Amino acid sequence: DSDYEKKPSSPNLLLIIFGYIPCGSPNFIDDNIEGYLEIPKNMLGQGDFFVLRAKGDSMVDAGIKTGDLIIIKRQSTAEDGQIVVARLGNNVTLKKYYKLETERQIVLHPENEKYDDIVTRDCNIMGVAVKIIKDL
Repeated sequence: DSDYEKKPSSPNLLLIIFGYIPCGSPNFIDDNIEGYLEIPKNMLGQGDFFVLRAKGDSMVDAGIKTGDLIIIKRQSTAEDGQIVVARLGNNVTLKKYYKLETERQIVLHPENEKYDDIVTRDCNIMGVAVKIIKDL
C-alpha cells in the first residue's frame, strides 16, 4: 500500500442547514432544519459547524445578502472584526464583533451605513462565520 492508495474515511462533512439568521434588527432565529450541505472537510478544518441562511441587508457591505448560506463555526468567543452569530436575550443577529475593553461593552457592527451599531453588555456568541456560499 502506498500513501496514494490510502483513502480518508470520508473527505466530506454533512452540515445541518438551519433556517434564516436575521441580518438587520435582532430577531428570532428560524431553527427549523432546512436541509443538509455536504462540504469537503479540508475547506473548514477542525471544529463543529452548522449553516444558516442570511436574511436582510445589514451585512451587504461584507458581501452577505439574503439567501446566502453562512457556514458558522460553533464557539462562544470571537476576535475583533469577526462576523458572529450573537444572541441578545431571545433574539439573534449576524454582525461584526468588536469589544470595548474600557467600557466592558460589545459592539455589534452592521456592514451597511443605513444601520446603527448595537452596543451591549449582555451578548452571547453562538459562533463565528467562516465561509459564505452564494449564487451568482
